[in-house]
Amino acid sequence: MDTLKMGIPLPDYLSLSGSTKYLNFGVSISINLHNGTIYAGGFVPDAASNGATATFGYLPSSYEYNRSREDKAKSTDSFMTGASAGLSGCAYGACLGINHAIGGETAKEVGIGFGGISKVPAP
Repeated sequence: MDTLKMGIPLPDYLSLSGSTKYLNFGVSISINLHNGTIYAGGFVPDAASNGATATFGYLPSSYEYNRSREDKAKSTDSFMTGASAGLSGCAYGACLGINHAIGGETAKEVGIGFGGISKVPAP
């Protein structure tokens, strides 16, 4: 089954990440939802703050063609292996982003998050 009852395509992967201002370091764990392969990595956050996100990623190639589950699993594994560059933002707990695998596809991401940069008015 490749879509939910409402016609929404199922995601290709789930990514859980968190960072802490105390170590200025973040950790991300991602799961290929087609075959269960788990990936882990570290990153330097763009702001010295605490934060966490849970996002679902969608690869365009998975839904442009009538592809088998095995093909989708292989393309998701290929996407998740190696370096990537991403851009995301969260507001009021909702997160949107893109993630580009260097030399590969660009995924669209949607999820939830908390923490991060906050602007405090001066007294």
